[in-house]
Amino acid sequence: MKRIVNYIILVHKNPKQVKRLVGRLAVEGVHFYLHVDQNCRIEDFTSIVPESDSVTYIKNRVESTWGDISIVDAVLNCFREIETDGQTGHCVLLSGQDYPLRSGEEIRDFLASHPENNFINIYPIPDPKKKSEGGGRERLISYTFDCRNPKDNRMKAKIQPRSMKPKTVLGFCRLMRYRRDVLPFACRAWLHRREYPEGLSECFNEMWMMLNMDAVKYLLEAWDEHPEYRDYYRYTHVPDETAFGAILMGNEKMRESIRPMLHYVCWEGGDNGSPKTLDVEDVRTIIKKEDVLFARKFDEDSPALDYIDDEIEAGREDC
Repeated sequence: MKRIVNYIILVHKNPKQVKRLVGRLAVEGVHFYLHVDQNCRIEDFTSIVPESDSVTYIKNRVESTWGDISIVDAVLNCFREIETDGQTGHCVLLSGQDYPLRSGEEIRDFLASHPENNFINIYPIPDPKKKSEGGGRERLISYTFDCRNPKDNRMKAKIQPRSMKPKTVLGFCRLMRYRRDVLPFACRAWLHRREYPEGLSECFNEMWMMLNMDAVKYLLEAWDEHPEYRDYYRYTHVPDETAFGAILMGNEKMRESIRPMLHYVCWEGGDNGSPKTLDVEDVRTIIKKEDVLFARKFDEDSPALDYIDDEIEAGREDC
């Protein structure tokens, strides 16, 4: 069977949970590309999920940091290896804490029947749902630096050019304490307004997407042909939530191919900017949604995973 689904799984913990995810999705016509965070021992994963004809470990691994360009780099490295392998079909981006709500066969057959479509949620900037950051526009006009705070790995320093707003003052204070190495650049950057690169649409996107190889190749070509894109997103807050959509929506053909994502994520009730960890009660509701193939996120030993497995197997018996 021709390759239909290339699953990209970004992982940094819980090898047994990753094994369960791979096992649930492993059917004919699919391949798995696992990106293990550079901070992790890859042997902890290869000993549980060995490399095989259907499982590849990404060679160019990245040390990923939340809200940082490194997440974009990790995804693009996966896309690049899949393209180099000459794969066809869709690339489906997952984390190790995602889980399918449908059987591997159903997901594969759905994507096989939608070869021209790309599934990714796109939101305008400013986004009326974002009550802070001016609807998200601040992300485009401010410089963001990771503080590398050992006690708070999500701490950022945000510098808005030509502004002395409290957030900018706090940003410089954080740089003084944690990132003096970037202070000279931040001071120079403060003097000049940021210029949004040409060819990009002003929008947000959800990270978890399903893209066909035409879209993947377009993203890689655009990234390689426009080094200013990476220069810009290097200092943008949570660039994985805008870079992919901004590039795709800047092209008419790509824009027309986009459909809503098929991933359930609940941001209400989450902690520290993370989505809510789902339980059985959540799953009972979302598994009934016809337009959802995956959900996140789940704990490794969550009873919700057993519930999903039972529902999928019961569906098979009914067929």
